[in-house]
Amino acid sequence: MTTLSFSADVSVFDANVRVGDLREEPSPFQDRHQLLVEMDRHAVERALIYHAHAESISPINGNCYLEDWLDDEGRLSH
Repeated sequence: MTTLSFSADVSVFDANVRVGDLREEPSPFQDRHQLLVEMDRHAVERALIYHAHAESISPINGNCYLEDWLDDEGRLSH
């Protein structure tokens, strides 16, 4: 990925994280673990996620696909 160096004095919340593949553009994260590793690397404590399928095909199905991405720690929400 990038070599961004970032240190926040407050908790960081990313409010726009797309998961899931688009037809022309695969997601950089194939599962929750990969996303959490990248969040840790950039010191992002929590993220609001949405599934690409919800944006381009079906909001109902896309939201169902998010179940595999959500965690019990509360770091990812939808």
